[in-house]
Amino acid sequence: EGLRLYIKRHQYQNASTKDLWGALEEVSGKPVKSLMNCWTQQTGYPVVSVSKGEGSQIAISQQRFLGTGPDAEDRTTWMVPLRATAEGGAAVGDVLEGQAQELALGDAAWVKLNSGQSGFYRTSYKLHTRRNHCFTLHQLSAAPPVSNFWGPHSALAFSGETAAAGYARSSQAETTASRSWFGNLVTMEWWTDLWLNEGFATWVGWRAVHELFPDWGVWEQFVVDEQGRGLNLDSLKSSHPIEVEIANSSQVFEIFDAISYSKGSCVIRMLDAFLGENTMRYEGPPEVLQGLEKFAASLYAPVALKLGWDPQPGENHTQAMLRALVMGKAARLGDPAILQAAKDKFAEYIAGKTEAIAPDL
Repeated sequence: EGLRLYIKRHQYQNASTKDLWGALEEVSGKPVKSLMNCWTQQTGYPVVSVSKGEGSQIAISQQRFLGTGPDAEDRTTWMVPLRATAEGGAAVGDVLEGQAQELALGDAAWVKLNSGQSGFYRTSYKLHTRRNHCFTLHQLSAAPPVSNFWGPHSALAFSGETAAAGYARSSQAETTASRSWFGNLVTMEWWTDLWLNEGFATWVGWRAVHELFPDWGVWEQFVVDEQGRGLNLDSLKSSHPIEVEIANSSQVFEIFDAISYSKGSCVIRMLDAFLGENTMRYEGPPEVLQGLEKFAASLYAPVALKLGWDPQPGENHTQAMLRALVMGKAARLGDPAILQAAKDKFAEYIAGKTEAIAPDL
């Protein structure tokens, strides 16, 4: 709904990042402007430290993370969405504002910050609190599965490595489409807001592939690629803010780096997790979606008809993979011929004719 409001107000016009933050804040009721200003206009990111507090509380503090070591004189602070998960699966959706604060745990024996790895920051658990507030080996059997720490639909942390090759090609079309969407519907006022175009497009590329292929574990690969790249570059004193004032167009290429693309996409992902999916989701009018689905079905149907349901002699493995992809998409889009053929083949399979459905399908 937030994106819908933003597009409705500024369709076929020029807009700035402030316009987007305002629309998202209006819909969500959360401090989007304050949150995003500190993340886009300040250099670097924090390391959030966790230590034992009073009673059942834990003390949380932040300091800018630098690859060369901490700088005691740097007092920069960020609004940090903690996204803490405590024992029993309880989510603690607090925000760290200022240098330090305490977080109530209740009876929970442990807590993990930045659950899902959506936050663009590092976390440090003090050694003397590990037994009570972080995971030890004997607690792993009672703790949530690894997939709950990193994100949904993943079997193992970093399992996204196996999807890297498939993701790379699939995301290119989504990223390019997102750039056209931003450029055509709402165009940035000036080059200063260029990072939003590139960062948002990068995030959309990953998000779209996750929506289409949730079992690929693309967010794990996102953490390795985009977040890792952004964290490494932004830990340098020579780094720069995401949002850089541009005096003239000749300066544009100076800011085309991992800060614009990688950190930009990470901050958008953090905002998405902070607001909730419905705020950042744009679905358009029903008649438009129906038209798009009908158009997509018209693209898949001829390919499905050409490939057929059964493997052909001499075909390579890419044709088999394409058949499974095309048949699945055509069926999801409601192509009547594909749906009927799928039902018929399934009935044959249930009746004992196992060869009716190719193993690759």
